[in-house]
Amino acid sequence: MRTLLQDLRFAIRILAKAPGFTAVAVISLALGIGVNTTIFSLINGLLFRALPRVKDPATLVWFRATASYPDYEDFRDQNDVFSGISALSGTNEFSLSQGGQPELVKGEFVSANYFSVLGVDISTGRAFLPEEDRIADAQQVVVLS
Repeated sequence: MRTLLQDLRFAIRILAKAPGFTAVAVISLALGIGVNTTIFSLINGLLFRALPRVKDPATLVWFRATASYPDYEDFRDQNDVFSGISALSGTNEFSLSQGGQPELVKGEFVSANYFSVLGVDISTGRAFLPEEDRIADAQQVVVLS
């Protein structure tokens, strides 16, 4: 314990003799700790926390399967195990325009029951209707977030 106190006194004396170096060292440490905390908070919030808007995230089962849409319909219609099955594609890029320049946005193709299976409420507007999932040449519908 005595050597620890001697080392701390020595470090304080050295840092007091060089205030410029001390200021740079303290600012560097503060910036490094701040950046690391911010990055961890973002990654923790985006990747490791449960889905906040899903009603009961503990009951969700996520599995990847490469299947055609008719296969998905068969899985959904013959399901006796899960309370619901929905489908989604990987992230796609879409062109969104409103009178001006088109903007590239990312999104997913999802089945009409996607939001109901997740238990997510739509705050404004409406979710997909079941018939929008079945008609091949129907007007395409989008949900924005």
